[in-house]
Amino acid sequence: MVGYLYFTLTKFKIMKNLFNFWGFFRRNSITVEPRMSQLQTVMMHLRRRGSITTWQAITEYHITRLSAIIYRLRNEQGMDITSMPLTTITKEGKIKRVTVYTYTQN
Repeated sequence: MVGYLYFTLTKFKIMKNLFNFWGFFRRNSITVEPRMSQLQTVMMHLRRRGSITTWQAITEYHITRLSAIIYRLRNEQGMDITSMPLTTITKEGKIKRVTVYTYTQN
């Protein structure tokens, strides 16, 4: 039991040191700092790429409530973000509606 506990603590310390050494994550050419909030992540994405969809937010950043974050960016940060509904057809032939949020820089 003591050996297992020592091994687990040592493994934890090594992983913690590696994490602190690198200090960032790489996701699709946008650096996401480990302590960034979802609001800051979406703000950086919009400033660098110009637009985002809900599916991008889910797959790249694990953000599921993008509309709430967009609401906060519009009202609290004063960002000019427009919503554009887009209709697409899936591989199965089903019609899906997606919203594209686009940031317009002043």
